[in-house]
Amino acid sequence: MTAAKPPRGRKPPARRPDTDTVEHPFAFLPFVRNLDPPGSGRDWWTPISTGNYEHDCILGRHLGQVAIKTMRERGHCYLLAWAVEGMIKRGERNGICNGFLWEFGEAVLRAGDRP
Repeated sequence: MTAAKPPRGRKPPARRPDTDTVEHPFAFLPFVRNLDPPGSGRDWWTPISTGNYEHDCILGRHLGQVAIKTMRERGHCYLLAWAVEGMIKRGERNGICNGFLWEFGEAVLRAGDRP
């Protein structure tokens, strides 16, 4: 019997060489952190504000670009919801969050009339 192929447009999850657990396909993102102990989940929003709104907004836009690129490459749509949930849990409302969400708004506008 052959192994099942992942859905079209999605890469199979990577296996960490030191364990037999499956690494989440978004665990490498700069704003995602695996929780300790291993296997206990992830924190989906970890950036720390510098207090400088302009700098934070630039960082947030960069993180948004990375997230959008990754979502398109891997065919996953739920990363945005997890990141926003992390922002809400932390009670964050700053330049990083605004810049991150700005990029998603820009992506929607660039998509035009596509469904």
